[in-house]
Amino acid sequence: MFFSIVIPTYNRADLITETIRSVQNQKFDDWECIVIDDGSKDNTKEIVENLIKKDKRIRYIYQENTERSAARNNGIKNALGEYICFLDSDDEFQPNHLSVLYTTIHASKEKNQVYYVDMEVRTEENVKIVSDPLNGEDIFHFLCYHPLIPARICAPSSILKANLFDKDIVVVEDLILWLRLADFFSFRHISESTVIYNLHGGNSVDLANTGFQKRLAGLKVFIKRYPSLWNKLLKKDQAFLIGNSHFGIARHHIYHKRKWKAIKELILSVWFQKQHHQLKHKIYLILQLLKGNYEY
Repeated sequence: MFFSIVIPTYNRADLITETIRSVQNQKFDDWECIVIDDGSKDNTKEIVENLIKKDKRIRYIYQENTERSAARNNGIKNALGEYICFLDSDDEFQPNHLSVLYTTIHASKEKNQVYYVDMEVRTEENVKIVSDPLNGEDIFHFLCYHPLIPARICAPSSILKANLFDKDIVVVEDLILWLRLADFFSFRHISESTVIYNLHGGNSVDLANTGFQKRLAGLKVFIKRYPSLWNKLLKKDQAFLIGNSHFGIARHHIYHKRKWKAIKELILSVWFQKQHHQLKHKIYLILQLLKGNYEY
């Protein structure tokens, strides 16, 4: 078997069918699809098992709710394919996703390599193609500024089985794993948009949620757990990751009209990113908040 597609899911019974269908519609058919149910309370199990009755390439594994890093790790450990792809349960693959990957991998002379594709970001209002070529950029710097969602990544199973996600980190767990992999393996960009990323209110970094708080907490674990790797990042990149997280937390508090908490986080963001292009905007926000204006 060539590809294993790992789909972690939690209470996405209304979306999981379309996600799995996007795998079934692949032009390349040497794959298995592993759905890791992270303790869903809805009828996810029933829906997936009905799909399995018609397609034995789909597998279902249930686990108690322990967040998506543990779910992806469970899928990696159970994967039988030579290469592993990821797909969140509200996103989709274009029909040529696996065939594009296979062609590139088959033609490559470098076997221990991580591949990533372009993606199509869909909202209710529009569709946008996101392409992030390396262009000779330092890989650590690149990864800090170009978030690669797991669905864009494909890597040899041998690499991922030896380098699992940090299961106690959420929201930023993918960036941390990619940085860990970049310390030993090369990344190759495939300039074809073969992933559909559906952006909606349920996404973890939505301002109504606490995604940026979790992101900052994950970065703090990263700094403590992998100090030598953290120190490989440029100072400005470290400042960007921390400062941008504080800015996101500030926007979350503005959304909920928490003036003083928002001002505190904006000050912290300014402290970490004194030379950032958004400096004037952040100061403006602080002044507006002091006036009781929550528009941003």
